[in-house]
Amino acid sequence: MEMNKVDSIIDAYNADPAFILEMMYDIQDEAQYVSRENMERIAEKLELPVAKVLRLATFYDSINLEPQGKHVCKVCTGTSCHVNGAEKVLHQVEKDLNVKAGGTTEDKIISLKEVSCMGACASGPLAQIDDEYHENITPDKIKQAVDQLRQK
Repeated sequence: MEMNKVDSIIDAYNADPAFILEMMYDIQDEAQYVSRENMERIAEKLELPVAKVLRLATFYDSINLEPQGKHVCKVCTGTSCHVNGAEKVLHQVEKDLNVKAGGTTEDKIISLKEVSCMGACASGPLAQIDDEYHENITPDKIKQAVDQLRQK
């Protein structure tokens, strides 16, 4: 991402340190991730230590630090989802995509993430594909959803 675009995002928040996360989310919306260079630029423009920006970026799972695929598939493996079969769902997606959780397919189309809780414990196992939630997901259902995603 070009630095002038990063600067315009920072300027949109009046370079106010209270909006660091919002800045990172806006950068991520543009580039699918927040690079080290982007974080350094935020720190420079806000006159903050780089470590503070890095600390925030690494704390939140929702901030991507590596390039992502066009689509993102998240599988919850928190306690409730785990008890209801989330591991089988995750293994099915890993098999179908030929990628481990945390990775991206070779064609850069789909990134797979394992998350610890999505806040819908009564509906688990739960998967999220882009902005769409799939409740009570099974290995067969996730296979169908991933197959459809590959066709988009």
